[in-house]
Amino acid sequence: MHLKFRRNQALLYRSTWVPKGAQGNTHGYSRQSYLGSIPLTAAAIPDALQSKLTADELAFVESKICGPARQRAAEEQRAAELCERDPGWRIEEAQRLLGEAADRSAGQPICAAILDRVHRSSTSEPPKTGFFGCAVYKDQGLASVFRGSRVMATM
Repeated sequence: MHLKFRRNQALLYRSTWVPKGAQGNTHGYSRQSYLGSIPLTAAAIPDALQSKLTADELAFVESKICGPARQRAAEEQRAAELCERDPGWRIEEAQRLLGEAADRSAGQPICAAILDRVHRSSTSEPPKTGFFGCAVYKDQGLASVFRGSRVMATM
């Protein structure tokens, strides 16, 4: 048995040897027969595929596809749990999202109420209001994040 990989699938083939002269051939060769495919993320072998495989082939697929897929899934789960418990990750993610918002706000106004909520969550002092009731941010951290953004006044 051998595997061929296409995108996110493993294609399973069984090889059989055709000896010289067995079918009027002048030389021996290997014949491959397709058995089926399995996703690379499969943690178990599907029932339809199990019925086509021998015990040795089942062990081969288990060791090459299913075992590593289960290990990857467990590692991803552990990493997700670590991120969930880590407050530093949340702060970094919030900072990344604020940076993206600042980049995208250059051509589109941001509602003053949204900026007020962001400012209130980051500082204890109330924001100063400017022309049309828009918030004026003097805080260095937010000023650098919202540089170039336009504020839209809402009633």
